Amino acid sequence: MGFEYNLKGLIVEFVKGDIRDENLVNEVISGASGVFHLVALVRVPESLLKIRECIEINTIGTINILEAAKNNSNCKVILSPSAANYGNNPVLPKVETMFAEPMTPYAITKLDGEYYLKMYLDQYQVQTASLRYFNVFGPRQNPESAYATAVPIFINNALKNVPITIYGDGLQTRDFIYVKDVVKANILASQKANKTYNVVLGYSTSVLELAQKIIKITYSKSGIRFLEERAATLNILRQS
Repeated sequence: MGFEYNLKGLIVEFVKGDIRDENLVNEVISGASGVFHLVALVRVPESLLKIRECIEINTIGTINILEAAKNNSNCKVILSPSAANYGNNPVLPKVETMFAEPMTPYAITKLDGEYYLKMYLDQYQVQTASLRYFNVFGPRQNPESAYATAVPIFINNALKNVPITIYGDGLQTRDFIYVKDVVKANILASQKANKTYNVVLGYSTSVLELAQKIIKITYSKSGIRFLEERAATLNILRQS
């Protein structure tokens, strides 16, 4: 998660509210030509503890957006589902047509969103696209956030010369994609056909290799600490 001050100087309007508020969603989307839908309860462990809330935010919230888009003419919805849809399926490369094996409420609700997008396209002609993000990183990510991913946490620890924690043996692989490339993918998806796309670099890196590279680049004195693998960790989350 980021901060509003990162957008200082840009011409944007913030409307603070809840995606579960159907009236507010309709009001905000009224007159829009497109919606980049990034709202979610995104933390996997949290989704396991808050299943009902995860469904309300990720699934019902997405339906609220689709309903609002249906009430507008030519309002395309670009959803940001997740590579978590693939689960621990070892088949590589990950392609959009392969069978989904979601393992958590987060992943299940993200896949639900894709199905609802297709339904609204088929039934109501709402233009849609789904972008399955892999592991997004970039400047100004908050390492202290509950939603922080490996890259900002590892960099923050390395700069402080404190141990970097890896859950499991570190051989889990990830496909890390730079945030500017994700932005480009969203813009292209808003202009292209109604499909589902993987948003990836196309190159896999193990979590251990990532930690070692960050330690080397930052000239850090950090060690690496291995802890027991957490529940619902995806061991293979890469595209190729």
